[in-house]
Amino acid sequence: MKTISIIFFALAAVTCATASAADSAHKMDDCCPQVATRLDQTNTLLAQMQADRRNESQPVDTTNLCYYESKAYTEGATRDGQVCSRLVNTQPVRWVTRT
Repeated sequence: MKTISIIFFALAAVTCATASAADSAHKMDDCCPQVATRLDQTNTLLAQMQADRRNESQPVDTTNLCYYESKAYTEGATRDGQVCSRLVNTQPVRWVTRT
């Protein structure tokens, strides 16, 4: 999906550049508003990809933290009827159902 967006943008930009070559006084927004919109969408997508990449590069500590939907929780935290806990002091923490 991301590759298709980038390819679509590139093709649209080339088409717009060709169409406006005769009159270089026009801005891209004036010539091809769809391309300008697509450029905004592509920039948003690239920013999201960059943020995802930063999140992936953070180390995962499965010994002392429980994870739920890519978010870290400390021992004692509760989510959906479970608690982040150690069953034995020497084991890593994990989500345990409350009893």
